[in-house]
Formats: sequence, structure tokens, C-alpha cells
Amino acid sequence: MVLRSFGVVALVTFGLGHAPAGAVTFSDLSDFLAVTDTSLETFDGTAPQQDPSIDFGPFTITETFNGPGEDITVFQQGFNGGLVDFAINSEDEAVAYLDNGTSVVTFDDFDPSITAFGVFFSASAASTVTVTGAVSTSFAVIANTPTFFGVTEASGITSLSFDVSGGPFVGIDDVRTGSIDTAAIPLPGAFGLLLLGLGAFGVLRRAS
Repeated sequence: MVLRSFGVVALVTFGLGHAPAGAVTFSDLSDFLAVTDTSLETFDGTAPQQDPSIDFGPFTITETFNGPGEDITVFQQGFNGGLVDFAINSEDEAVAYLDNGTSVVTFDDFDPSITAFGVFFSASAASTVTVTGAVSTSFAVIANTPTFFGVTEASGITSLSFDVSGGPFVGIDDVRTGSIDTAAIPLPGAFGLLLLGLGAFGVLRRAS
């Protein structure tokens, strides 16, 4: 009876996906999209504007710095005389700022609340981007090459801050916000549990 119950539990459990505990980071967009359900903000059609903090609806982007700095800017392609190619989508709007060496850009005020976040960063020079908030990590950006960063956190993402070491011109594009697709995430160890359950059924069958 114990073995029969365990086998049933094993099979039922195998069919249930769940979000992994703790933050999981992604450097590949396809891998990120495979386990998330997100909305995309391309900034296309957004009116050019400049401000230290801009509310885009699903999220707010704020630049903070120690001393003189530049505001967050929504721009059309050709920013800085076309020196840096930030935009990665067809209509070529993106967000940019001039990093004076102490600038930090923060995404927050997520509406609705999120458990998955993705973004492309570009910079005019090779840079290291330090991430704090829902996760503490870093990733490298090659000069003038949009680089993807994604993170999932089952307990929720309330803010993410990015500190770019190189710059000085930094671009942000194709921001994705949403949730973890638990149905797409395999249960850790589930295959082994399934085999154990099947083995238990085999024992019962031979014994009967």
C-alpha cells in the first residue's frame, strides 16, 4: 500500500511544474522566453523626451548619479550623431543616457507586479554592468553590441539597478516584463522521481 501510494504521488508530481526558488539569470533571449510570459516595450512610437525619471506605464526608469549627469532620454535613431547604434528593433526608438562614471539606472514601479524581467543594454565602449536589487550579479557588454540580460524571481521583482562601468553613452531597448511560465519549467529531479514511481508499480505488479 505504501509503495502504491508513493508511485501515484511520483506520477502526479511529475506533471506539476514549479518556479525555481531564488533568482535565475539569463544571457540568451530564447532561453528566457522559453520559461516566461512577458510583454515587450520597444519604445517605438514613444515621443522623444528627457527627464531624470520617466514612467513608461508597466515600469519606471530613473537615473541617479553623484554630481553632474545626464537625464534619461527617449530618442530616435541617430542619437549622438549616429555614433552608437542602440536601438535593436525596426522603428529605432530606444532609451539612452550619458554615464558620467557614477550613474545608476533603476527599473521599478512595476505595474502589474512581475516575476520576470528582460532588457537589452548597449554602450559605446566595452563595459561591465553590475546588477543589484532582485539579484546581485554582473554581465559584460561589447562596444556597440546590444546584450541581453534577463532574470526570474518567483518571490517577485520590485526593483533592478544597473551600474555600467564603461559607457559613456548607454542605450536600453526591448524591455520585457511579466511572469514565470511555471508550466514550461521542468520539476527538478522529476524524471528520477518518475522512474522510482514506475519501479514501485513494477514491484507491486510482480507481487500481485
